[in-house]
Amino acid sequence: MQPLNDAIALNRFGLGARPSDSLPADPKAWLTAQFSRFEPRPQALAQVPSLSTVIGQLGDYTAEARADARSRRQMQPASMPTTAQQQPQAEPDPLKRFLRQSIRDDYIVMNAARLSSALTTDSPFAERLVNFWANHFAVSIDKLPVIGLAGLLEFEAIRPHLFGRFSDLLLAVEQHPAMLVFLDQAQSIGPNSQIGRIAAMRGGKQRGLNENLAREAMELHTLGVRTGYSQADVTEFARALTGWTVSGIARGPAARFIGGGDDGAFHFADALHEPGTRTIGAGAIPSRARRRRARSCSTSPQIPRPRVTSRPSWPATSPATIRPRRWSTAWPRHISLRAATCRRFIVR
Repeated sequence: MQPLNDAIALNRFGLGARPSDSLPADPKAWLTAQFSRFEPRPQALAQVPSLSTVIGQLGDYTAEARADARSRRQMQPASMPTTAQQQPQAEPDPLKRFLRQSIRDDYIVMNAARLSSALTTDSPFAERLVNFWANHFAVSIDKLPVIGLAGLLEFEAIRPHLFGRFSDLLLAVEQHPAMLVFLDQAQSIGPNSQIGRIAAMRGGKQRGLNENLAREAMELHTLGVRTGYSQADVTEFARALTGWTVSGIARGPAARFIGGGDDGAFHFADALHEPGTRTIGAGAIPSRARRRRARSCSTSPQIPRPRVTSRPSWPATSPATIRPRRWSTAWPRHISLRAATCRRFIVR
């Protein structure tokens, strides 16, 4: 039985044994001892570019791409053919090409750092948990702006909260630039917000409300499908999240209007926020309370834990229907988090 337990500890809970590794005398003790020695920021991550650097590259690339598209529209006469077959191939812009390559280089460096951390760690169980949560809160690098941010989501939002409260982990992930950009939350505009009203008066193209983050947070990150919430809840949640954006990603007048710094951190832009009271599930969330807490998230060095006004009446959040999972090894109480998270989902 002991060899089987060793194999389970090393392979099912860890990342496999290195040739120089000896078998643990007590597999359970070997696993639980890793909680205290896990390094959220190991030496392997020292080479990773900073968030402000990546956001700066992304902001420059986006601004250059928009300026290029604008100049093409201005130069194109109304009678000019618009099909791709009739248009001559444009020469690639050197700045755009450089910025695109820089973003890809950042991704390669982050991938190498992640692999190095897994190969050199003395807490493989913890590293496997990092992989688990990175898979749970997945983003896709098929979207160009996310390429340079995907690794930072794991390094900055998941690793520091690995053995903390799930609500803190959830908030750090949802407010990270990688998630805000991937799910287009950074450009979600409340129709009745200050910017929404200005866009409507000018008759320009309206991006409007984006429900991606609200739906992912409810359907994939917390509650799951068929758990009692409705499309109306998703829409209300999306309205409550308007204003969540990334500082430093915009350029020109938009950056001055939205505010924030240039460090790439989470920023609450009041000019994008949809006013009014939101009702999600059974809880009414006043607009003033949402603004106050969102501003504290964007200015405080430590993201505060959102408060709960009331527990929703969805069946999936009932204490009688939620049970912690059973594990085949000892598991700390603060890791059994799903029930507490579902009951503390409504934020203000």
